[in-house]
Amino acid sequence: MRMLRLQFLSGILGIAILLAGCAAPTPLVVTTAPEEIQQTADAARTEAVETAMVQVTTVIAMTPSATNTPTITSSPTATSTLAATIAPPTATRPPQTLAPTFTLTPGPLSCGIDLQIPSAGTVLTPGQDFDGRWTLRNIGTETWSASNVDFVFAGGQRMHEGGDTLDLNGDVAPDGTVDFVIDMNAPGGAGTYTTSWALSQSGTHFCTVTLSVEVQ
Repeated sequence: MRMLRLQFLSGILGIAILLAGCAAPTPLVVTTAPEEIQQTADAARTEAVETAMVQVTTVIAMTPSATNTPTITSSPTATSTLAATIAPPTATRPPQTLAPTFTLTPGPLSCGIDLQIPSAGTVLTPGQDFDGRWTLRNIGTETWSASNVDFVFAGGQRMHEGGDTLDLNGDVAPDGTVDFVIDMNAPGGAGTYTTSWALSQSGTHFCTVTLSVEVQ
């Protein structure tokens, strides 16, 4: 009896196990072609690489670069340089011949001209009346004596009226002056005319003066 009960229980247990095995869900088996598996794997790797690149790029952007570090450039120091100024070469000039100068030593009979009217080159009309005037200074060592010194016409164009000789009004000591005024007329034709007068002592001329006018 006992043996029958055990067999019965064992059968019941086997049936239960069999039913449990039948009731268990059958796993879903998906058959995938090798090409699709390879493509899926490649896509996953590509996505992983792109994700990693994005992360690396983000990290690099957030990390200050050594090249972005501002550099301080010292300003150039001005160097004071004195440049020699070199004059440009000039054209070679021919040697100049200087006129000799003389220092006049006053003699016994010497004169200077303080005034002359009209001045050289004065323009006059034909026949115009004018006065020739001189102020002469005795710069010599000898007095001009009124008894033997005269003012005389010495040559050139005759433009004066009257005689060719004027007497001194008195003696003229050294550094003294004397005035001579002579009435004259310009020649009738156009041109430049010159007349000369001089002091004369006993027929020897000294202190010759000239007067030139232009007639137009």
